[in-house]
Amino acid sequence: MPGFAFNEEHEATSRRLEDIGTLGNPASRACVANIRFQVEPISQLLENVSATRNEAGPRPPYFQLPTRVEAMTLSQYFLDNVQYLHPVFQPYCLQRVIDAVYMHPHAQVQSKVADVALLLSMIASASHLWRPQRSKCLVFLSAKEAASMSLIWSNAALDILEYSKRTTAVSIEDLQATIVISYVIYNSQGFSPMFRSLHSNIIMMARDLSLHKTDSPRRNREADLPPFQIEADVKRRLWWHIAATDWLLAFTPGPQEGTYSIQPSQMHVSQPRDLESCDHDAGTVSLLPTSYFFQRVRLAEICRAVVDSLSPLDMIENANYEQVIFLDGKFEDLVRSLPAFFSLDHENELLYTAPQLTLQRYLIHLGIYTRRSRLHQPFVVAGFTDPKYTFSRTACLASSRTVLQICYRLEETKHELELIPARLATVVHHVFMAVVVLVMDLCSNKVEGLEEQRHAEVIRACRMLDSLKQDSAMAAKLAHPLIEILQKHKERLQQSQSPAVPFTVEAPPADSGISQVSLDPSSDFHGPLSDTIGQYTSATIPSGGGQQPAARAEHEQQPYDREWEFDAMMQQYIDLGENIDGHSWSSLFDDLDSHHTTDTGGAVFYG
Repeated sequence: MPGFAFNEEHEATSRRLEDIGTLGNPASRACVANIRFQVEPISQLLENVSATRNEAGPRPPYFQLPTRVEAMTLSQYFLDNVQYLHPVFQPYCLQRVIDAVYMHPHAQVQSKVADVALLLSMIASASHLWRPQRSKCLVFLSAKEAASMSLIWSNAALDILEYSKRTTAVSIEDLQATIVISYVIYNSQGFSPMFRSLHSNIIMMARDLSLHKTDSPRRNREADLPPFQIEADVKRRLWWHIAATDWLLAFTPGPQEGTYSIQPSQMHVSQPRDLESCDHDAGTVSLLPTSYFFQRVRLAEICRAVVDSLSPLDMIENANYEQVIFLDGKFEDLVRSLPAFFSLDHENELLYTAPQLTLQRYLIHLGIYTRRSRLHQPFVVAGFTDPKYTFSRTACLASSRTVLQICYRLEETKHELELIPARLATVVHHVFMAVVVLVMDLCSNKVEGLEEQRHAEVIRACRMLDSLKQDSAMAAKLAHPLIEILQKHKERLQQSQSPAVPFTVEAPPADSGISQVSLDPSSDFHGPLSDTIGQYTSATIPSGGGQQPAARAEHEQQPYDREWEFDAMMQQYIDLGENIDGHSWSSLFDDLDSHHTTDTGGAVFYG
């Protein structure tokens, strides 16, 4: 602009003065009590946990850390097996964090507690996903021990992050620790209130750090120097991860669906440099984690476009169906443009077999097809009778079946992974949503000559969801309510008909030898892989009852767990199918959506 002179020093001074009112109060920070840490071997920490549980009273007034060697081992496990799923921490910083935490481990700490929170969040995540029979990280004797310490360290990380917020200004380490621990909470509880609260805090912290202005034209010119370029790239990676998560959640069932906080027009952040250099060929192994990162961002941008075009707050009958078809094309284009190493083509899977790459490949496709199914889900019922929406019904069912096939293949390859796939809540969530769609179609639409095949398909999918309970608290949270909600809606449908036929289930003969999925993780999940996809190790219940007390108690709390009960109820649903209208199914989906976003009721993270 002619005549306009920009004075950088004047602008910076003005900004500093304007920001004074947003700073914390040092006086209030000085009143916060110090915290103490105790370093002991994990074996001793486990004994302390056991002793504390057996004694009434408050927990110890200190936070428990493993030895330096154990912390390094677990942190390296995190970098090797978890970090590539959300690469917000730089591996070269690990030694600095370990040194900072263990320089004076027993001292009362008032500064750099963010490093402690970051370390605790990493080892909590590593412990949650730790797999005993595959792991080279031999710090636990069993998955139960690992889960117990994951719970302890998760709560400690959350407490220390709260302490850090009240005593120091927000830092990059605070943000990284909160992101990592939010994934531990998500993998434990699903889309719970705690996870959603952490997500909101993450966005607030990122803004406090001005990450959304990382590449603003008004940034300090020193940012162009090499040391600052590395720091800026860290900020870019963090911001794009947070933005992608925000947009993905906007197209995920829950209270947050249809809304997002990060507006593209209100951020000035370039993509990280290594993302820009990632092409669509095989690339190099060092680029694989960021390749997944890049595809996740692309999927998130499509989800944002869906929310902008089809608000869930609007009536579905007012939706522009041509826009739905257009958005469906975006999902299809994303699948077609994926790098070769992410392709589900059998030849590519044989060519690119690294365990990390295998999991990334399946997760990106699960994310794509679940959300494509979600896009068409509102039109499935209409697609039963209106040819205009036949495409949506076909696309929704095909996407859900693809999700299940991917999960069956993941089940086949789980023995090659260093972590427990069922502990990833995203896997459980995608299976659950696919099961719901297939159940809906089976109950509402009869296809002559294919009923037996479709019924077997649903039973197999439900068995898979049920089997995930062995290692996932979230699966247990979803599996039983699915049956209970189906039961409730079936009864409601029966009451609307006259005469009503009461729902009764007769027990099978005592000598029927009903086969049931074993409740023991050691016998099922870590046992020999089945020869057939989707089959699981089973324990036959002998006549007269031969269950162990714990298994019997668990079974008694799950009234709709047996195959014969589910079969009987599904058959009655099929019989009622022609009387089920769009409103009935909308009500069913509302119940399912609201249930799987509620809190699990505590800090029980272990499934």
